[in-house]
Amino acid sequence: MALLAGALVRSQRQIATLDARVDSLAITVTNLSRSLQRGAPRAAPTYATVATGTAVRTGSPTAPVAIVEFVDYQCPFCARYDSAVFPILQRDYITPGLVQSFVRDFPLPIHAHAATAAAAARCVSEQDSQAYWRYRRALFANANQLDTARLAALAEGLGIRLDRFRSCLNSPQTLSAVQSDEAEARAAGLTGTPAFVVGRLASHGRVAGRVIVGAQPIDRFRQLIQMQLRAGGTR
Repeated sequence: MALLAGALVRSQRQIATLDARVDSLAITVTNLSRSLQRGAPRAAPTYATVATGTAVRTGSPTAPVAIVEFVDYQCPFCARYDSAVFPILQRDYITPGLVQSFVRDFPLPIHAHAATAAAAARCVSEQDSQAYWRYRRALFANANQLDTARLAALAEGLGIRLDRFRSCLNSPQTLSAVQSDEAEARAAGLTGTPAFVVGRLASHGRVAGRVIVGAQPIDRFRQLIQMQLRAGGTR
């Protein structure tokens, strides 16, 4: 009986854990369905011109092709890009000096903690640009638990100073920077995440190029990057 009771307790704990870890894709689909009921979204543009803004950048500043990514840290499709596509881009294009990648914020209203997570990622990046990439992965891994306490705990685990982190997180300037990114994404006609503009970095820190929206395969990125390289970075 004791063994049976112990097994039952463990099973109940496992069920509780599974219940707590609500699949973020299901949440996204549900909220998106509600949003669609209020009106059909606009089709994504084929081309767009966006600034790099105050984005996190990786890659050589002289790389001929630039990718501007608009991210929502509670978006399961953004997580898929980060785990399945970005490492290949980094290996084949960013590290060899062919592509530089910029990250900008686009927290969607269907995700309750996306805006705060975006601000938190900025605050980590301000202290340690390399820690940003580890923090980004941690955000995606904990997409259903991104309340303020969790955001701080994840940052602390990377050696980030919490006093500076909290001050940055509560700063109106940080929220304004996130909102500025979101506004530019919408002005460019983008409505979902992840969204990318693949083109050439022009004057005044702007990138003009083709748009990719959603969880697209690596071959789609390869196609556009090769097109840009053959055309000398022009679209």
